[in-house]
Amino acid sequence: MKYSFTSILVLLLALAVWAPASAQAGCKHSGESVKSVSKKNARAAIGCLFNQKRSARNVKRDGDLERAAQNHASVMAAQNCYSHQCSGEPDLRQRAARTGYMRGSTSYGLGEVILVMSAKASSRQIVSAWMGSSAHRSNIQNSSWEHTGVGVAIRRGGVYATGDFGRR
Repeated sequence: MKYSFTSILVLLLALAVWAPASAQAGCKHSGESVKSVSKKNARAAIGCLFNQKRSARNVKRDGDLERAAQNHASVMAAQNCYSHQCSGEPDLRQRAARTGYMRGSTSYGLGEVILVMSAKASSRQIVSAWMGSSAHRSNIQNSSWEHTGVGVAIRRGGVYATGDFGRR
């Protein structure tokens, strides 16, 4: 059976249209429910989407900031708290310092975005919600950030998400 160039092109275009949205976006698992993927994959998808939303696309995931963000997301979920500092918890600077993020630096900057929504939400929906807020969007797109860490915790049908940003 012979196929023309046009028929192959039409087939490829059809596949591109019907491909999963996460494949089209270039961030693996970003279109899947956070509840249906591992925390590791959800954090990676959100980190990838952060870079898509930044003109420089230069923020790198950092293990220390990731631990700070994950700890905060877990505290928010455990306490059913939607705040940048829950009861009995240190502030962002102290959380980042405890993980070693600021070790050896003489100056630093930190920022954070938080969110609570249905655990059925995808990473793409989480980042879209942040981008829908001018304050969160400004924080995510801040060109001075060098690093990011993402935390995701699921409890009581909700996803508690934290995105920490830093520069040293």
